[in-house]
This record gives sequence, C-alpha cells and structure tokens, in this order.
Amino acid sequence: SMKILALDIGGSFIKYAQFEDGVLAEPGAILTQADQGPEALLRTVRHLADQFPEKQAVGISFASQINPVEGCISSATETFPGFTGLQVKKLLERDLGIPVSIDNDVNCAAVGEGRLGAATGCPDFLCLTYGTGIGGAIILGGKLHYGQTFAAGEVAFIISENSDQMCKMPKATQI
Repeated sequence: SMKILALDIGGSFIKYAQFEDGVLAEPGAILTQADQGPEALLRTVRHLADQFPEKQAVGISFASQINPVEGCISSATETFPGFTGLQVKKLLERDLGIPVSIDNDVNCAAVGEGRLGAATGCPDFLCLTYGTGIGGAIILGGKLHYGQTFAAGEVAFIISENSDQMCKMPKATQI
C-alpha cells in the first residue's frame, strides 16, 4: 500500500490530503500566500510534508504552466510572481528524500474527471475549470495531450456574451 501526499497549489489556497490506495485522508487547506515568493512557498510545502511522516511520494497540481518532465514551472501566472523557472521537483526531492511529481492543476483535474468523474468512459474530451483563473486541458485517447511546450489546452482569451471585455489568461500555444 502506497501513501501519497497530494497538494493542489492554487492562487488562493493550498489544498492537501494523504491518499492511501486511492482513499482520501486528513484533508485540509491553508492560504497560498504566493506574494511572499517561491522560497516561502517551498518552506510551506516542506512544513506540510512534515505533517505526514508516512508519505512515500508527493503529487502536486499547480496553477501555472508546468513542464512535468523537468518538474519545473515553465510559465507562472501573475498570481505567482517570480516563480517562472522554479525547479519544484528537484528542490523538493532533495529536501524530502522521496519522489515528487508536479503538473498543471487543470491537467490533473482532467485526469481525475476521466478516471472517476464526469468524463468517465470518454476517451477524448476538453476540460475547462473556473477558479482564480480559467484553465483548460485536453484528453485524447485517454491520455493528456501536452503539445510541444506542455501548454496544449491552455486558453488564452475567453469572451463572455455579457461582456465587452476580454479576460487575458496565461500565454497560449498552438495545440
């Protein structure tokens, strides 16, 4: 049986829980306080990790563009000033001594919806999320479609019927 600490790092809150064999335990949330910078956020994550001594791995969903292969933030939203280029995986694996995985929060949500949620049984779908920002992810053939720069599915502009304004979102790239 594997115990995994799951962290969802959003613009407002870090939500966390421990999973053992797919069962959620000890969920909680604390303020992200991203305006205090990357070092402060990493300290907060290390402190949270210390509360779960039996964890064997850490999985992080993060509200920015992520290179999941390198485990770094490739393009942070303005909610996370100074975070672009942060080597989250490398730094936390060094400090915690266990495997760390990180991906974009909407990619993680899409995988969850495909396995257990609204898209169960759908091999191809688009997942949109509405939170501090608006995000998107694409599942093709049951797998995340990352695109060349791990940014496929990111939505750049959303235009609402009821508004003349455009909401600018993080840089989008071709699918």
